[in-house]
Amino acid sequence: MAWTHAGGTQLSLTKAIRSADEPPTSKLQTLRQQHRARALAEHAAIISVEPRASAFGTIVEVITKHERPPGYGFAGVLSVSSGRDEYTVRIAENETFTGRREAVVNTQQWSLGELQIPDVANASGGTPIKGWFQDPYDSTYDEDALNSPSDDVRLDPAFPDHPLTKIRAALANVCASLEIHESSVGPQGPITIPLEPSLGPRRCLTTAVLREVYWTLGRNDLLEKELLAELQSVDPRGTSEEPDVARLLVMLGIVQHNSDHVLFARATLERACKMFESTSGSNHRDVAVALINLGRAQRALTQFREARHSFDRAIAILDQDPGAAGVHLLSAVSLQCDVLAKLGLLTRGDPIMERAQRLQQADPNRGLRTLRELAGGPPTYGKARIVVVPDPKKR
Repeated sequence: MAWTHAGGTQLSLTKAIRSADEPPTSKLQTLRQQHRARALAEHAAIISVEPRASAFGTIVEVITKHERPPGYGFAGVLSVSSGRDEYTVRIAENETFTGRREAVVNTQQWSLGELQIPDVANASGGTPIKGWFQDPYDSTYDEDALNSPSDDVRLDPAFPDHPLTKIRAALANVCASLEIHESSVGPQGPITIPLEPSLGPRRCLTTAVLREVYWTLGRNDLLEKELLAELQSVDPRGTSEEPDVARLLVMLGIVQHNSDHVLFARATLERACKMFESTSGSNHRDVAVALINLGRAQRALTQFREARHSFDRAIAILDQDPGAAGVHLLSAVSLQCDVLAKLGLLTRGDPIMERAQRLQQADPNRGLRTLRELAGGPPTYGKARIVVVPDPKKR
């Protein structure tokens, strides 16, 4: 049986005879090798091969990818076995307009220095990026892989209209609602092989890039959830004094502020300030960065005197090391001008106003900053912008 959705998504239900050379196995490695070989024979490659729980026990979910110029085609399969019979629910969808998901990830990887783009294009005009395609489970199969960092499942909520996102969501819905009638599988019922636990695909997309993708797309909801999960993982008791944890807290405070969770942001940033002071000293640059973001939260809460104190401290710290001040000094001085204006203490020709103007004119990299830079991390490796070039052969 086969169906085609109005949007072009194809769904089918088929029955086949399992090859005697592929007996049921409980070893995930063997199962993945079998599906990897099947995909390769169809000029495709696996994105994932994972066990899934259903009302009828464990079934297997397989997602594959194949080249379909100008983009890629994706297919998802749920397999249910009974003896040598194998029932397959298959969902497929192709990209009609490709590039945005990949381009956003590429840009952030390059900006963070994780991606090296070749200087010279090949004769066809395209240049393979070394290490872009990786097998999801085994590096020895990277040569034939089509799995890329942009296929990471954590990106699906940020790209709800992408074919891969739709297929994963559809497979989850089918798996949750699947019913198997006894007459379809014989008296012995469906075979549910107790597969060994899966650790999931190896990560091709770093958490640092994932954060910046969410940040670039303005998905503070996803970013806040990701940061909270990371903090729970590295500091489950909330007692750490490590600078890396404090940096995560500054990121979280920035995101909470942007999500209008300002009270939470103030508490988060107050803790980050105390942690940096405890580990690095009260005059460290990291303290200044935390104070600037704390001052922003205080300003949003109309706590202008407290905000002024935070900005004063931050400016005094950054002035001790002008070489390390950068964008943070510009933020502190500009925000201080705003707070002084709110308090009625800023006049035309005020030195701090003139200083803010000079800093703005001298800023070579205006525009959206990476989250890690705003939180006090190193500046970006480089800047890039996405340009969509239409195919001249198509109207």
